[in-house]
Amino acid sequence: MSYQVESQQTSAAIGSVPFGHVAQSLVRACTHVQAHALKGIIRAQIEGLAFAKHRYERNLKLIDDLIASEKYQNTFGVYGEFYRDAASEYAEEMRKLTSLGSRLVSDSAELVDGEVDKVFEDAAARTIGP
Repeated sequence: MSYQVESQQTSAAIGSVPFGHVAQSLVRACTHVQAHALKGIIRAQIEGLAFAKHRYERNLKLIDDLIASEKYQNTFGVYGEFYRDAASEYAEEMRKLTSLGSRLVSDSAELVDGEVDKVFEDAAARTIGP
């Protein structure tokens, strides 16, 4: 979404300052990059919270399994299976978060590169303009 709420006074003030439009373009680019980063952070939080919910459900299942383990005869087996599965799930979750972080950094680098190109093209167009 793009909003054009710039008044004529603001436009005239920015146009009177050398490279005022470049500064304005840089501010817009920075805001766009920050919004992109915030979106990625929220995605990571959603992933982390979903994993935490899953682990809490597994903890409840552990308690049910311990209750059903017939007077401590299978308690060590229940604990062993729980910790083996937990270690595997934590490793998988770290892989997912690392992949998500890597994708976020790659997308951000491309976004910043595109925003910088836009700022310089805008500056060049205004310098060469009428």
